[in-house]
Amino acid sequence: MSSEEAGSRTPVGFNGTFGFFTGVMTIGIGELAFMILGFVGSSGTGDCLFRHFMMPEFVVENWILLSKFVPKLFCAIFFFTKLLSKMGKKAKAKKEKHEETKQKLGSTQMGQRVINAREISNFFTVLPEGRNIVPSTSEEKLTATCARVDDMNPEDITWAFELVKTNMREMYLRAKIGWYEKEKKKEMKTPKMHYVIVRDSNDKRVGFVSFLFDVEFKLDVAYLYEIHLDNAAQGKGLGSYLMELHAEIVKHTQISKSILTCFTENTKGQKFFREGHQYIEDAYSPDGADYNILSRIMTENEPEA
Repeated sequence: MSSEEAGSRTPVGFNGTFGFFTGVMTIGIGELAFMILGFVGSSGTGDCLFRHFMMPEFVVENWILLSKFVPKLFCAIFFFTKLLSKMGKKAKAKKEKHEETKQKLGSTQMGQRVINAREISNFFTVLPEGRNIVPSTSEEKLTATCARVDDMNPEDITWAFELVKTNMREMYLRAKIGWYEKEKKKEMKTPKMHYVIVRDSNDKRVGFVSFLFDVEFKLDVAYLYEIHLDNAAQGKGLGSYLMELHAEIVKHTQISKSILTCFTENTKGQKFFREGHQYIEDAYSPDGADYNILSRIMTENEPEA
């Protein structure tokens, strides 16, 4: 967030508090006005006034009751209208930001590669036939599906989050970054992120990999966010299949590099990425941190200014 954005933000809770008191005042003033008219209506002058405006008999006889209900109804309509307007403005701003980002990316060759890669939801439609069948050391048949998070079943995302929580929560808590479920869930729902989910013959989910095509460190990359397996699925070659499939997808899109972060204490993961899949410590990996940025060149693209 820029300093300008930080300075222009309304303090959290101000709008809600202001709206609450405005609503209370609106209801109170409305009820007061109706009660005054009701009092006037109880006199002969008021009765004549009501008759002059040809008010229905029901309204005249139940004016006090209506004075309680009608202001609340109008207030509810007012707030509902305001809510719809606010939601519409947010949706419009989100769309404009998306178009601005897309236009900015499209101004360079690397950006255009990112756009093209993001547009493909299911990579199994462009890869050789049969790549969704997982080679396994066991006799159990495993198959994979691929989709962008925007097109996924919410239950799949919930399952993926719970698997990450099971596998990594304690390690996050020991790290400086900490574990924050709300932020992690939001990260895992980043628009245009891809998921490859593996299921067994009983349609049980057993592992997944997620990645996002983006521009990082002035280079088009596939950022590998997560790769996780259920305990029962480990040791069957599934992790290597997901990494090899990820590499094949990245090369197909002609994206320059795959990049990921791995906690330094995760020695098993470090060995898996470095020795098993040719990732090396990236030039942008911070010194002295409790994590490393690892990367692997996938396509030798011409550097851009």
